[in-house]
Parts: sequence; structure tokens; C-alpha cells
Amino acid sequence: YRYDDTGRVTEQVNPEGLDYRFEYGERRVIITDSLNRREVLYTEGEGGLKRVVKKEHADGSITRSEYDEAGRLKAQTDAAGRRTEYSLHMASGAVTAVTGPDGRTVRYGYNSQRQVTSVTYPDGLRS
Repeated sequence: YRYDDTGRVTEQVNPEGLDYRFEYGERRVIITDSLNRREVLYTEGEGGLKRVVKKEHADGSITRSEYDEAGRLKAQTDAAGRRTEYSLHMASGAVTAVTGPDGRTVRYGYNSQRQVTSVTYPDGLRS
């Protein structure tokens, strides 16, 4: 890893030897690999609540993410326009349900230690 004067990563080499360069702009990060593939992350928020709201992939496709007021992921839309929504417990932030692009919902139950205790699938089956 290499860092700039503010502590942000500017270069990374993964174990396979592929290099990544990071360029920072206002509300975006451009990531370019050594094969010259480029992704752009568009951000909003500040400090610890900075989050990626749009990602332009190297192939030109776009993924969008939405967050609640606390900065927790509440929905993602993939490049094909398929939207997945996440329902969260207000106090703990635990995911209580995931609704896929087909409208089918998987629900999660938790105990007092915030451990998953049940999963209910769209067909009513529980585990």
C-alpha cells in the first residue's frame, strides 16, 4: 500500500500482482487497475458516514445504493435495474427482511444477543 499525506490509499498491489491506483476528487474516487480498467465511486456524506451512492463499473454498468439517516444500506439497484430492499430494526440496525427484485421477501428473527435465530423464506418455510 501507498498513502497520500492525508492517509488515503493511493496505490495497492494484490497477491496476484494486479496494481490499483486511487484518485480522490470531491465526492468521488476513481480506481484504475494495471490493465487500465476504471471504476468510479460517487459518495455522499462526510467522515465516518461517507457512503458510496453510485458505482460506475469498468464495463460501463452502474450500481446505485440508498441509505437511511443513520447511514445504513436500505436499497441497491443493479445495472439491470433490479432493486433489492433491506428492512432494518431501528434500534439495532439488524436486517429484519430482504425483498428481492422479484418482490419476494426473506425475514430474519434475532435473539437478545443480536444473533439470527430464524429465517422465514417467501414460501413460508422457516429455518
